[in-house]
Amino acid sequence: MNLVNKIVGFFANPLTIGMALVVAALVLAAVRRRRATIWVAGIAIAWLWFWSMPVVGGWLALPLERNFPVQLAEEMPEADAIAVMGGGVWGATNYPYAMLKDGADRAWHAARLWKAGKAPIIIPSCIGAEFGDVKLLVDLGVPRDAVILEDKALNTEENAKFVKEILEGVESLGGSEGLDGLEWLKHPKHSKPLKHKILLVTSACHMRRSLYMFEKYAPEIECIPAATDYAALPWKNLPFKWRSILPDIGAFARNNAFLHEYIGYWGYMWFR
Repeated sequence: MNLVNKIVGFFANPLTIGMALVVAALVLAAVRRRRATIWVAGIAIAWLWFWSMPVVGGWLALPLERNFPVQLAEEMPEADAIAVMGGGVWGATNYPYAMLKDGADRAWHAARLWKAGKAPIIIPSCIGAEFGDVKLLVDLGVPRDAVILEDKALNTEENAKFVKEILEGVESLGGSEGLDGLEWLKHPKHSKPLKHKILLVTSACHMRRSLYMFEKYAPEIECIPAATDYAALPWKNLPFKWRSILPDIGAFARNNAFLHEYIGYWGYMWFR
């Protein structure tokens, strides 16, 4: 299924469609179809320009973020664990530190919630999280034994499935030793098995799809959204700026990511 997701994502990518239009224009030019060439080339330029405008990102991201307003970490309810959807931090075996990219706010916000005493453990969920998210969490002051690593998930569906497995494993252990992150169970406050209640940390535009996956594949878990990494909501009332309609390569990548959220969510709703 992950391969199918990659294939659909490739063909639905605005860059793929734009390049297909460019190739079509070149083919038409080669066979001397002047009028058709001009039309298709114009459509290709307009298409790529549209998806490169920063303002388009606001249009796409705001509906995704609207239901997840900004909340201070100190005002969040307590839970039994903090689950962090990976993807914002890179790492390597031969490099001692985490390397940050868009979405690194996820791990940062998880550490913020942990320091606010909202949950005793953090579960970073993503393949390669050991070399990225875990390193960043430790650098931010989270003890390594307060982190339970989930490093098999390749997508949001697997995030939900594997975090569920982690929680079920902790509950079955009931406080016994032998698994990283369970030292907190020795404390009288946490002497009972872990309940299925988590603070779910991910980018605000990714939260709707993440909650849907947990509802579908891990209904036993009560998920409290702890959104971060906002793209539009905090700035929705700012005045219009002309540069927001000028092409920007970074905006192109972000807009494609926002489009991916719609395709991923509705694709699962309709076909799974």
